[in-house]
Amino acid sequence: MKIDDEAILKLIASLIIDFFGFISSLLIITEVIDVFYAPISAVLIYLLYGKLAPAFIGFGEEILPLMDWIPTATLTWIYLYMGGDEKVITLPENKKEVQTQDIEMLSDSSSEL
Repeated sequence: MKIDDEAILKLIASLIIDFFGFISSLLIITEVIDVFYAPISAVLIYLLYGKLAPAFIGFGEEILPLMDWIPTATLTWIYLYMGGDEKVITLPENKKEVQTQDIEMLSDSSSEL
């Protein structure tokens, strides 16, 4: 996939979002800051990528204790620009064939018992 100027700007914005999330974990009043930063991070991720799932994950990552180290925005960029077009899990074309093979494998293993 070709990385254009917009993609580079989104990567920089993602790194900044994640940097501020990580910096909050180094401060003494971490959880107080996270209560305010979690919705901001979620909104920024949504505005940047237009997808709800990474925004919700970013919110959860910021609001949960000890999870600030996860770079949600940067991982979203990596997924979308480095491998998001490919299927992560590919299903077989013929599901019936797989089910039949699974049943045969199960019956073979049960007969060995």
